[in-house]
This record gives sequence, C-alpha cells and structure tokens, in this order.
Amino acid sequence: MRKKKFGRTLLTEEEVRVLDVLLRCRNVTEAAEKLGKAQPTVSIVKKRIEDKIDMAIETLKLALEKELISVDDMLRLISSVETYREIKKKLAEGS
Repeated sequence: MRKKKFGRTLLTEEEVRVLDVLLRCRNVTEAAEKLGKAQPTVSIVKKRIEDKIDMAIETLKLALEKELISVDDMLRLISSVETYREIKKKLAEGS
C-alpha cells in the first residue's frame, strides 16, 4: 500500500504527525504515549524522518554545488518560510 504524502514534502502524513509530536516531547517514549503507538514504532518513524531530511540536505548541497540554485535564492526561500510561519502564528493568536 502506498502511503499518502503530506503536501509536496517527502514525508508521509504519519511522519508529519510523529514529527509534530516529537518536537513537543522530551523523548521518543513520551511521544509514543501521546500518539498511542509503541515506542519501537515511533523510533522507526523517527529514523525514516531523519533519513529523508538528510537526503533533502544532500540534494540542496548538490544543487548549490552545481549552481542550480544560488545561495541568495536559498536564503530568500528560508526568509519567506520564516515570514509565513510568523503570519500563521499571528493569525492563530488572533482566533
């Protein structure tokens, strides 16, 4: 069975859910409890997330090396993501 991707990311919906909880928890055991999953399952998903993030970083480094993207373009992209997060946070606070 093919897993549904989260938007245009490399992560599946399950991986995004696990990542969200991991970022709020102190450790994998606590995250597993919150998710209602076994600790080894969450550890496996965490490893998949780490592998995909590493792959994305290596791809970006290659694109920079091959001059497929400029450092300035990359910095603008990062800045726009940060701006989007700030706007999203302010909208959520206003609700």
